[in-house]
Amino acid sequence: MTDTSLHSEVLEHMDGGVLTVGEDGRVLTFNPSAARLLGLSPDDVLDQPFAATFMAEDGLDDFSQAIMDAIYEAGTLHQRIVRVERPSEASAEPDVLSLSVTASYLTTPETGERRGLIAIFTDVSEVMALRDAEHALAEEAQAQSSKLQEAYGEAATANQALAAATKRERFGILAVVVVFLGVGFYAWMDSGMADEPSAPRAPTTASTPEAAEERTVPVTRQRLTQTIALTGALAAIREEEVTSPAQGVVAESNFEYGQQVEAGQILVELDASRIETQFRSAQAAHIKALARYRQFENWDSNIEVVRSRRALNRLRRDLETQNNQAEQAELLFEKGVIPARERDSANQRLANLQADYAIANQDLENILARGKSDDFEVARLELENAESALRVLEETLEKATIRSPVSGVILPPADSRAKRLVKGSSVNPGDLLVTIGELTGLSITSQVDEVDVVKVEMGQRVVVKGDAFPEIQLDGVIDHVSSQARVGQMGLGSAAPMFDVRARVEELSPEELEQLRLGMSADLDVAVYDEPNALMLPLEAVEVGSSGDFVYVKDPETDAIERVRIRTGLTTFNAVQVLDGLEEGDQVLLSPR
Repeated sequence: MTDTSLHSEVLEHMDGGVLTVGEDGRVLTFNPSAARLLGLSPDDVLDQPFAATFMAEDGLDDFSQAIMDAIYEAGTLHQRIVRVERPSEASAEPDVLSLSVTASYLTTPETGERRGLIAIFTDVSEVMALRDAEHALAEEAQAQSSKLQEAYGEAATANQALAAATKRERFGILAVVVVFLGVGFYAWMDSGMADEPSAPRAPTTASTPEAAEERTVPVTRQRLTQTIALTGALAAIREEEVTSPAQGVVAESNFEYGQQVEAGQILVELDASRIETQFRSAQAAHIKALARYRQFENWDSNIEVVRSRRALNRLRRDLETQNNQAEQAELLFEKGVIPARERDSANQRLANLQADYAIANQDLENILARGKSDDFEVARLELENAESALRVLEETLEKATIRSPVSGVILPPADSRAKRLVKGSSVNPGDLLVTIGELTGLSITSQVDEVDVVKVEMGQRVVVKGDAFPEIQLDGVIDHVSSQARVGQMGLGSAAPMFDVRARVEELSPEELEQLRLGMSADLDVAVYDEPNALMLPLEAVEVGSSGDFVYVKDPETDAIERVRIRTGLTTFNAVQVLDGLEEGDQVLLSPR
């Protein structure tokens, strides 16, 4: 079977369509699969102009455009998915196919000359349908997910509302108890007899003797705060650790624990003799490494290179001289002036000089190559190491005199790593020498029980007082609330969870700094609730019953009195917060009936 027959057989049985277009724009190849996919007959297509045949057919616009793009951009491989419509045998509506088209130019390997365009296309309709279905499912899943998220958000909002309502109910119960204690036995008797829902009180007027004796108070807005009292001790706002920069022996210790120091003040002086010895050795190593590096850096002027070049130049001159002598000897021999022995001797000397020159030239090349070899890289790395070691020792030598990095107070060693420094003590790199407490501000650490810790939040205002500094009141904020409980002792050996709480005072005046000392005890008032415009009412104006809290409101125009249910919040020793049921200015009977 010839090659042409084999190619035709392959094209006949290919599942994919094959179309080739010559340089003259005519269709050269159009196999049966191409005819089936595009709905065209090979007889109508072969040897016909591509543009006139395909672009005139309805439903082949995308396909024709893909081929034309490949023709216009000959240097690019084109791949795309196109939509093709072809007549349907089963219905009046055309069949719609998705074809994957790959088109590129064919060139001659030897010359690179273009020979025509080839396009191979296959039916990917099922794949595209599956992909569209997958996209639809993904969009549906995303829509369902969005609905679930909305439902979850509504549920979370409902849970928050329920939690808030539960919290308000708990505060309401507390308010009832306080009001009960404040009003006394009469209110209890009155509420006890009002277990049955009571009908609204009949309005009365100021004309009756009873109404004339009623005293009213207005509902007013006041600042309402709730605080938690804690105790703690004054501490530095920050602690700076000073560590040993090197191994050595303490020569001088210039501080005492509890002493105030300034930034830059000398704290410890190490014996630097050992470091100085290491520094001198490092200087010597650096000088040697630098000299070796400079030899390679200026290799062309190196003594070995100069000597080798000088020897090569001398041999070059000798070689030129001997070459002239050999030529003269040859000329004299041909004229019979000298015997063959002298000519051969001149030629031998020339050959020896040529060999010597070749060896000298190779030696020079080898020496020059050494300047660009790994030896040069080794010299460079050795110099970098020597410079690094010298720099480290210089810094260490400078740090042998250890200074305070900040102003503050020398704190007693509370860390097991810290050493009590005395003259002659040995230290290693990283050893903790001393801890300095900064006095730009203060921190106060206390503990709060599990009931109150939920009320304490970051940023809440704190007032700091103390018996040791009665004339000073410091303002701070909560900057830490522990999430992990520690066990504190309560009563006779019983334990209750306690949580660390830390307050922070950012700045101290010079006068405050003079009077305050670290370790002094301090009292903290933490403002856990602050409402500047709370509606407030005297406790005795509230009627407490099993069905809720009530007040009697008097109409200022008609003097009519109405029994109104209210919702209460926080209470003080003589007043209660009104959350709902009243407005500012409402006149409320002071002693409910």
